[in-house]
Amino acid sequence: MNASSEGAARPARDPRVPPQNLEAEEAILGALLLDRNAIFKAIELLEPDHFYAAKNAAIFTAMVNLFQRGEAVDIITLTEELRREGRLERAGGASYLGGLQESVATGAHIEHYARIVTEKATLRRMIEISGEIVESCFDARDDAMDILDRAESSILAVSQGRLRQGFEPVNEILKATFQNIQRIYDSKTHITGVPTGYERLDRFTGGLQPSDLLIVAGRPSMGKTSLVLNVAQHAAIEEKKSVAFFSLEMSKEQLVQRLLTAEARIDAHKLRTGNLKDTDWPLLTEAAGQLAEAPIYIDDTPAISVLEMRAKCRRLQAQKGLDMVVVDYLQLARATARADNRQQEISEISRGLKALAKELNVPVIALSQLSRALESRTDKRPMLSDLRECVTGDTLVCLADGRRVPIRELVGTTPEVLALDPRRRVHRATSDCVWSVGVKPVYTVSLASGRSIRATGEHRFLGARGWSTLSELRSGDRLA
Repeated sequence: MNASSEGAARPARDPRVPPQNLEAEEAILGALLLDRNAIFKAIELLEPDHFYAAKNAAIFTAMVNLFQRGEAVDIITLTEELRREGRLERAGGASYLGGLQESVATGAHIEHYARIVTEKATLRRMIEISGEIVESCFDARDDAMDILDRAESSILAVSQGRLRQGFEPVNEILKATFQNIQRIYDSKTHITGVPTGYERLDRFTGGLQPSDLLIVAGRPSMGKTSLVLNVAQHAAIEEKKSVAFFSLEMSKEQLVQRLLTAEARIDAHKLRTGNLKDTDWPLLTEAAGQLAEAPIYIDDTPAISVLEMRAKCRRLQAQKGLDMVVVDYLQLARATARADNRQQEISEISRGLKALAKELNVPVIALSQLSRALESRTDKRPMLSDLRECVTGDTLVCLADGRRVPIRELVGTTPEVLALDPRRRVHRATSDCVWSVGVKPVYTVSLASGRSIRATGEHRFLGARGWSTLSELRSGDRLA
């Protein structure tokens, strides 16, 4: 049969036995019966669903339950616990439990056995995810991007599940700390991180430190991108640091043009209009030569997710090295998991960027838009609430019980509301805490249906192109 024909059959169910190692599973359970201290390491490394055999998973669960109640874990208490729960026969019976105790001579190797079992469990989970992806693709009821998002989320969850870290004694950490102190002392400089090129900033911070997430926030057109471009340019050209730049707002051509004008010290307007003098060309040529050697890597994928950033950064770090990451800007990134509201998405993106900084051990700079609230205050100093997005106090919110209540009446609460799920269906959802952020300019958005909504310029609307702020909307845009 032609595989491309309309009648192409779905792949047959794979008859192969999933990855597993029953001997290692039994050795773990036997070790737990022999060594009362082995349970501490087992709980840290294992979950019941890591066991392939259902009876082994049931036995491990019973052992954990005994431990959590402060009871001894031995053949007698375990048998009684399983009998009390009505699972003794399903767990193989008393004879199987007795055999477990004889399957291993010591509990000293439980960590080795646990690694084998978790490795097999990871492979089984990957097979399961692959099957779910195949089924979703054949059903074709969901959008391809939704399927891709779920696949990314599932794989990331498996990956993060393997990144468990336990306690580390202070004496081990002190060794690495003193090595770092010695390195700083030998360098004879006050800059211990990635230099920014701004002397006072470097003096205050010691440079951009590894594993830090730094938020550069400001109103539109206040120079946020110019600032981080200057930092990236200095780090790459002067310090030979490798920089990953995710440009969600500007194209890579626009970004490189700004880098050129900054390096050549030529008026950007002259470059945009082509009004260049003969003396400008040598400056541009020299600047291009400098930039060509600079380890700056630009990705202008629109609405990129933190998961995609993580994958690309890990690949770049392995191939070229990586010293700094820039994201321009935070509100244009896409959350990997679907959230009930935009604020939850922004929170997830921020957490993801912090995790990225820590995992790669590099500073991550994320640009963020400030709301207009500070413009109406006497004190113009930004506050954390200025990073939020909001609607007006008289905006009606649909509660889950059907009532429509002005949002000002919900301040300080976490109401259950009616919201849209990722497939644009109405469902019940619990909102974040509702708070007031002060006085802001308010705009009215009129819809073709005759309805209208009043909101601030930074409030986000879901449309055909994804999320957009009110200030970015144009006449004729379709909104959810």
